[in-house]
Amino acid sequence: MIYDIGDAVNLSTVVQDNGGTPVNTPTLTLVATKPDASTTSPAVTNTGTGGVYTAAVTVDQAGTWTYVWTASGTVTAVEPGQFTVRAQTVYVASLEEFKAQINRTDSTDDIELRGHLASSTRYVEYRIGGPVSVQSFTERHFIVGDTVIPRCRPLVAVTSITPDFGTALPASAYVADTGVNQIFLYYPVLPAWHTLVYMAGQALPAENIKLAGLIVAQHLWETQNGFAGRRNADDMIQTGMGFAVPRRAEQLLAIEAISGVS
Repeated sequence: MIYDIGDAVNLSTVVQDNGGTPVNTPTLTLVATKPDASTTSPAVTNTGTGGVYTAAVTVDQAGTWTYVWTASGTVTAVEPGQFTVRAQTVYVASLEEFKAQINRTDSTDDIELRGHLASSTRYVEYRIGGPVSVQSFTERHFIVGDTVIPRCRPLVAVTSITPDFGTALPASAYVADTGVNQIFLYYPVLPAWHTLVYMAGQALPAENIKLAGLIVAQHLWETQNGFAGRRNADDMIQTGMGFAVPRRAEQLLAIEAISGVS
């Protein structure tokens, strides 16, 4: 299962004796391990019915959480498990827009649909060279000459440029040319490693970018049903391992490519 930061994750387990009969008499504990390796031990509730024990974990970190139920007393046993917590992120389109794309109005498969939407967002961001929302990035660049090219685009603003040995360059020492996604220094600096902190991303993704993301997400959703769920098979880009993404999505993203860069 996939959850969001702040969710109360309800966990449960069934305790049985060696004969497979549910029992409610052992002592049961739950230890959950967070992505940063710290642990939490929520209170465990014995429902008194069918050997079912429950506990709730309020998640506060993104990543993979693991947990272990440990029974002692009349039954000695352990049962591990895990779940995933997503960081707050901006998708190429909203869940509501995706559900409209595939003509769904119920919420039965929302968790799965969000997974497809997250995957298509990653692909679209890879193709356009940057995120579909404005974010902060920290990178190291070896600066030689008077030009710095950030690795993500579109460039929005520069926060700081700091050499490894020295103080941050004054804002008057450079200009961020957002039109060409480059930073130009007004005067040369000694060749050295610098830490660049900047803002980049799409404040408002163009409609072709959003539609491409929706098409890829729809493709992921439909192909889980095998050939019966696929439409327009001739539209798929063939690769050595099968098909990748619909050509119509690639065509929508083609205009975002930088000249001379594949």
